[in-house]
Amino acid sequence: MALKSLLYTCGQIRYEAQGIFLHENHFYTTVYNLHYTVPRTHWFHLVPHRNMSAALARGTVMRWRNLRGWVVAYHAGGATRPEVEVHEAPECYQVVAKAFEVVDRLGDGVSWAEVGEVLVELLEGYQVGKGFGRGM
Repeated sequence: MALKSLLYTCGQIRYEAQGIFLHENHFYTTVYNLHYTVPRTHWFHLVPHRNMSAALARGTVMRWRNLRGWVVAYHAGGATRPEVEVHEAPECYQVVAKAFEVVDRLGDGVSWAEVGEVLVELLEGYQVGKGFGRGM
């Protein structure tokens, strides 16, 4: 992060170089228990979501409320999807991957209520649909 330190040496350098730094690099974050957050007090929230990758932490506990929050943010364009190697992942990680695939397949023009309905149906097969709630 030496370059980040350089950005804070001078206001003019920061003004001219910060956009390049944030848009020309790719950043990685680890998500624990499906709680996708980017600290608002940190520069990380300035990174475009297309320049971010999120990996699920090993031993992630499935918190369905957290998954719902992450999927809602992703549907609204405010989050990145997780990188999940489905063929190697435990079943719970596969469910996460399928939830994001549903959002991608339905597309941008579909309301969250419609996406939520499809996700509830998908997740009911895994005994977790009630955590999403109908129409949410």
